[in-house]
Amino acid sequence: VSVADEFSHDERAAILEQCCRMLPDAGFSASFSDSFDHPEQLLLAIEQGELLARLIVAVDPDALDLRALNRMATTGEVLTRSELLQNHKLFINAAAALGVAVPQLLPEQLLRAREHEQIVFEQVWQLQKLQLLSSVSVAAHPELLNLACEGERLSSPSSMATELILSHWLSNGVATYLEAHPEHAEHVVTGGNDETVRLALALNVLATVPHVASGEAGADINSASDHLETQRLYPEQRLYLEQSEIVNPVLMPLRDAGGGVPESFWQSSPEKRAELVYEHATMAGGDRIYPVRPADLAQGRERALLAFSASCLNAFSRDTEGQRKPEIADSEEKDVPSRAPKKSATDAEQAREERVFKLWASTL
Repeated sequence: VSVADEFSHDERAAILEQCCRMLPDAGFSASFSDSFDHPEQLLLAIEQGELLARLIVAVDPDALDLRALNRMATTGEVLTRSELLQNHKLFINAAAALGVAVPQLLPEQLLRAREHEQIVFEQVWQLQKLQLLSSVSVAAHPELLNLACEGERLSSPSSMATELILSHWLSNGVATYLEAHPEHAEHVVTGGNDETVRLALALNVLATVPHVASGEAGADINSASDHLETQRLYPEQRLYLEQSEIVNPVLMPLRDAGGGVPESFWQSSPEKRAELVYEHATMAGGDRIYPVRPADLAQGRERALLAFSASCLNAFSRDTEGQRKPEIADSEEKDVPSRAPKKSATDAEQAREERVFKLWASTL
């Protein structure tokens, strides 16, 4: 892990908003409920000695025992400098055990986080990145084995790089879209390196609000109320359907009446395209979508694209019928997660206890 390029204001605002999602009950979240335009306040909260520890526990509950932290007294006395440094050192050791500690990060720098903005935001980002990518694996999503290209052989799928998994998933969405709408292939070519085009085509297929009725387009939503109640919808989806005059097909920012990406998308600026991509994803996935700022997507910022794509995979990945099945040799079948031998509850608990002990020892 190394300190990358400087974080933009929008990236910092997104990191702050994601922290509030990770710790919805934390006291510091309440003050940011209306605005995330002052991400520097996150640095002030970090200086107080407990926030980073709570974030790492939100990512991995076994990473650190919160009872080991020095806590502010009920009388309101603030922690001493020595107590704060002890808390920060506990966090750094726990982060190192998980492999996400920023090199050369010192407890003193966390104590004066506002003077070391770049390295502190890098550390928070590494925690959020770990949480996002921990589920981006064939082990977590066995259905991704279905996304192999025709004739591709997947050996040791559990070792596939995160970027390769995301690329397979998005490319499959793009290919599925172009099979249905070949007339838009030229837009992919002329789009060049514009990632918003690729995301738009993939999300058109992969992120959709379920149809609530099989009736004609324009049917009254009330006529499908019984069917709506049987759907496993997210709050954002239900709200959208209840406010929409269209039942089937459900129109979303990246879907027109014919099921394709609207013509207005292709005529829009990169910034507007990014706004439509983000709006479409959050309409279907709600708070499970990482709160990137559309401007960062339009500019192709690596962290924003990675976080957005990973959160979309975790939100929308599902096993669908009709996808090509990968070719897996008999000698490779043992690598497929779904066919791996199941561990007993005793073995799983013992493995967990061993891991907890190792993480605890690393914080000493």
